[in-house]
Amino acid sequence: MTWYSKMVAIIFFIGALPIITFCIGVQYGEAVRAVMTYEQINKYVNIDKAQEIEVGSVATYISKKLGISFQYIDESPAISIIEKGNTITVQDQSTITVFEKDSKISLKEAIEGRVLKGYDLKKCWVEVGGIESKKDTLANGGHKYQTAIISYPPPADSSEPFWLNEGNCAPDFSFTNGIRYFIYDSKHPDRFAFVDNGQAVAATAPIQFGNFSYDYTLEFIDR
Repeated sequence: MTWYSKMVAIIFFIGALPIITFCIGVQYGEAVRAVMTYEQINKYVNIDKAQEIEVGSVATYISKKLGISFQYIDESPAISIIEKGNTITVQDQSTITVFEKDSKISLKEAIEGRVLKGYDLKKCWVEVGGIESKKDTLANGGHKYQTAIISYPPPADSSEPFWLNEGNCAPDFSFTNGIRYFIYDSKHPDRFAFVDNGQAVAATAPIQFGNFSYDYTLEFIDR
């Protein structure tokens, strides 16, 4: 190699050194970030148990007066819960209303007497277990839950919305395009509740109950 070619090589190396150093630094940085991310995931998240991570803290609302309780994930700002009379309102949108009941009669009879009095039961009726709910089969600690909805005939024109005839059948309680249902616990036969969630989830249940609305945790308690 001539003296001239050596000088060219040295100048090229000196000029390329910052670029080479930068590339090595980037690769090292990426490797460090990858390792740190992996360590953080394993330290704080634990992929196998990721479904157990809560966003917010678990809170329990208890109404000794109405004889019910439920759990929810409290957030920031805090979930608004207001109890007035026999109704609990969550986030100004979801309600749980508790009705007194003769312990000797069924949930169906109680709804007919309390909500459907004066309505033609051929046009407006109670369907027990009329919505999909795990409460139907839950039997924990002697609690046996039963759910029901108020239903009505479908519209003559199938292209019309299914709730078209709702207005002729206890409109504040009948099944609609939101979530509404009655629930009853055989261990506390002196009352039943009506849940009206509308079309949005006002508060979520703790993760061990699955991705459900807070009312999935609803329990009847001793008063």
